[in-house]
Amino acid sequence: MTNFVETIGGRSPLTIAAPHSAILQELLNDPSKLPPGIDGRMVVSLDELPDSVRENLMLGQRGLVRDTIIGAADVAAPDVADFFHQDRATRIWTRFPRVMLDVNRELFDNPEDGLKEIDGNSVEGHGPPAHANGVIWSRTADRSRTRHIGLPLGTFLGLFTNCKPMIKRPYTQAEFDELCAVARDPYFAAIEAAQESNKARYGHSITLGLHTFPAATAGYIMRGPNKGAYQIGPMATRRAPFELKKIPSKAIPDAVVMCQAGWDGKGERSCHTRITDIILKAFKNAGCIAHVGETIFGSGGVPKILGKPGKGHHVVDIELFGTGRGKDALEPMRTKGGLEINGAQVDKLRPIYNRIIRELATLETRDLR
Repeated sequence: MTNFVETIGGRSPLTIAAPHSAILQELLNDPSKLPPGIDGRMVVSLDELPDSVRENLMLGQRGLVRDTIIGAADVAAPDVADFFHQDRATRIWTRFPRVMLDVNRELFDNPEDGLKEIDGNSVEGHGPPAHANGVIWSRTADRSRTRHIGLPLGTFLGLFTNCKPMIKRPYTQAEFDELCAVARDPYFAAIEAAQESNKARYGHSITLGLHTFPAATAGYIMRGPNKGAYQIGPMATRRAPFELKKIPSKAIPDAVVMCQAGWDGKGERSCHTRITDIILKAFKNAGCIAHVGETIFGSGGVPKILGKPGKGHHVVDIELFGTGRGKDALEPMRTKGGLEINGAQVDKLRPIYNRIIRELATLETRDLR
């Protein structure tokens, strides 16, 4: 059986995880040549995937299907964090493309968004409410030309969108269980193993999840057959919104530190405040706009499930937008199915990640009490 989850051991309490950076080899413009900034260890071929995925994925629809598979991948996250050279940290990543099974999602309902993470469009026997971009993406994302995502009547009702089916039929429960067994379960197991090992050795564990997001207005389709599909609109301005879940405000920061706390920084957290303070300070000292927040879309994933500060397990994610917009964005062609990574943005942002990783790796247990 193909191993879709990889681990490299470290020598500190820190684990760095990349759950959404896998790339399907067949979708590269030149499968024999990787774009700059992308490591071959993040690439998977169609032949390696389970039969159910190969038979069900609608790769024949090259347009939005291809663009969505690529656009859903956080391709710049490993590069900007210099992932494979951070020898102090344990590194865990998956080669299972996100749209085929999102290993970072919860497998139950998300009442906050009124969405069901697994729905009947993706797995047989799971009824409404729908979630087109949940654990399995049954529909493509939607491209919108308006900055006010979700407000025009047609897109709000989900009737006049660009969404296309991504799979030919819902998976059977047995097929879905197989996907979880080869991708999601090993991912969570690897993180939990690193947590327990690091706590036993150092007294605590810290897990840092790496994510990127297009520097664009975004939202969910909230009605109709495409409910739960992402809507991606024009580039957003670079400033802090009041609340990122209201991205139609047209403004986004450069980074969001996701630790399950509310936007006021209060509420049950998945990590100690010392950890978020280190991350925020590193970004702000570099002239970046960064905020603490909850998850941007969807369920809480690893921070919500495995973050238990009271037991010595601290989990935090960084959702990186970058400081550039348009052609100067970190992933300038992501919303159009391009794999380009902006080297100038990487050069600017990598020292921030190096500082964060260095400081988190050297924290003592007494610092987190």
